[in-house]
Amino acid sequence: MKRFVAADNVFDFSAGEASGDANRMEGAICNSDTAVPISMVSEFIADTTARLTAINPDLRLNSYGHIGDGNIHHNVFPVQGMSKKQFTANHPEQVEAVRMAINEATAKFQGSISAEHGIGRLKINDLDSYVSQAKRDAMKAIKVALDPNNIMNPGALIK
Repeated sequence: MKRFVAADNVFDFSAGEASGDANRMEGAICNSDTAVPISMVSEFIADTTARLTAINPDLRLNSYGHIGDGNIHHNVFPVQGMSKKQFTANHPEQVEAVRMAINEATAKFQGSISAEHGIGRLKINDLDSYVSQAKRDAMKAIKVALDPNNIMNPGALIK
């Protein structure tokens, strides 16, 4: 597994703001938005890295986040020399395996499969597996209370 890591303790906070554009330009096959308890961040990153290495040791991983609240973004890129389009066409099972490996690691560390960016359409089917019925009911009640006519982003959170 190839990783992008900080060389020392000097932080450039503008890098985080530009990372989304850089990830799109590089062609991430998976962008995650997870959160785990702060005390488990280091173990979570190590566990996720091991899971992704088991899928394909040549995938490249860029992990960053908001360490103060446990929000970690794993951005997974295809093997060097292969575009996102080529990789996803030739290895669709690996793309799904990567996404599910991140979800499984998140669950193992009592985390949330979606942190600051919400569930959206990609993770809506994952709710049944990773979010309790009580939480799903609460989410639906909040959605109905705030958007009784379902005009705000319909289908992006609640089926």
